[in-house]
Amino acid sequence: MADINKINWFPGHMAKSLRLLDDLKYIDLIIEVVDARAVSSSSNPMLKEKFGNKPVLTIALKTDLAIITKPVKNILYGSIYEKKFKNIFLKSIERELQEKKQRMINKGLVSPTFNLVVVGLPNIGKSSIINFLSGQTKAHAENKPGVTRKNTLIKINKELMIYDTPGIMVKNIIDIDVGYRLSLIGVINQNILPMRDVLEWWFNFVIVNFPNMLTSVAENTNGLTFEKYINLLCEKYSLFKQNNVCDIERAYTFLYKQIINGALGKINFEL
Repeated sequence: MADINKINWFPGHMAKSLRLLDDLKYIDLIIEVVDARAVSSSSNPMLKEKFGNKPVLTIALKTDLAIITKPVKNILYGSIYEKKFKNIFLKSIERELQEKKQRMINKGLVSPTFNLVVVGLPNIGKSSIINFLSGQTKAHAENKPGVTRKNTLIKINKELMIYDTPGIMVKNIIDIDVGYRLSLIGVINQNILPMRDVLEWWFNFVIVNFPNMLTSVAENTNGLTFEKYINLLCEKYSLFKQNNVCDIERAYTFLYKQIINGALGKINFEL
């Protein structure tokens, strides 16, 4: 088991991210992106501290990979793979800005414009949501944490300009379960926590809550252990070393990628 007090969860990112955000003084709306598979774990308590009373619209992405049992109030759920979600998202932004827009119009501003900022943990989907809204590949999106390195201002439409920013890191993770969840949704670099610990936590969670996720490898989950599951995984996908011994590290990597990509089915890590 990893010692939570000795883990550097987000090495090399926090200070730079916060310095860049200090330059964003004229923001009308903050869009916080979280992961629908772990809404609470992927949210960032630093938002209120950093931006004060500015309005926040929270978007839970990757609903195509998530089971939504109890939607959190005031959070907009959706996926960039749902065409209708774009209009829903834009209308939600319009509602958040309507009061300020009316005040600006009353003051005589005919065509007000608004600056938005997208914030969230690394690899949470910030750049993807900007590309989704703009209809162009303007923000750098990649399936690994820490890709965005500088603030980028992108035009969404005649009224909206949006900043793509590096991820804002949580100050501290005091619950190791949160760390495991963030690793399993791809927010934390996979070398931060021991891979066996992450995958064993996943196994113990799904065998209770989503046992069907295991049946593609193990026909019967009664009495199934993590070690047995990994051996069955090696057999199913021929993950052997030259001496016909299960290649444990290769099996771990294979399984981790399947979990991250949702290949084993939809899940909710916060039941």
